[in-house]
Amino acid sequence: MLKGIYLGYNKLHGEIPHEIANLRNLEALALGMNNLVGVVSAPIFNMSTLKIIILINNSLFGSLPSRIGLSLPTVEHLNLELNRFSGTIPSSITNASKLTLLKLGGNTFSGLIPDTIGNLRNLEWLGLAYNNLTSSTSKLSFLSSLANCKKLRSLNLIGNPLDGFLPSSIGNLSMSLETLLITNCSISGNIPQAISTKYLFQNN
Repeated sequence: MLKGIYLGYNKLHGEIPHEIANLRNLEALALGMNNLVGVVSAPIFNMSTLKIIILINNSLFGSLPSRIGLSLPTVEHLNLELNRFSGTIPSSITNASKLTLLKLGGNTFSGLIPDTIGNLRNLEWLGLAYNNLTSSTSKLSFLSSLANCKKLRSLNLIGNPLDGFLPSSIGNLSMSLETLLITNCSISGNIPQAISTKYLFQNN
């Protein structure tokens, strides 16, 4: 009964076999750092047993299924960084309530960062850098939503055209936050005092 496939850091090429979706007990699919190409078969993103999906640094493309957060109810790590995925981030992703790591950086995702991203209460690492993502409001309302993620340790938004200003609610982000990366995002306005006050009290 195969539960994990770990084939990262090799020289594998070609497409990911869609037959992998027939492995009914698979919990981990880690194929990062290879030369894999093509569209990831929709049934793979529909494997309800998967807890870990690591496809980082290949040449995979296509869009994420609209119901991905509903079809992956047990997923904890979803790392698709450094590929050629495109389209929007489906709002259903926020239904994947067990996610602790969500990394989609280095692709060509566009559209809005879901304002409901804060529904991922167990999230510790969120990486959306180097895409073409925006916010539904100039106040970057998704940041206010992330205040619900009390375990958040790292937030990376580098290189997205957010084109807004930092809300005072940024001071409500997790006390566990260690890294806040919002470089090269066309942010304007003032640096909210709340961001320094909160962490000053934390460190004293």
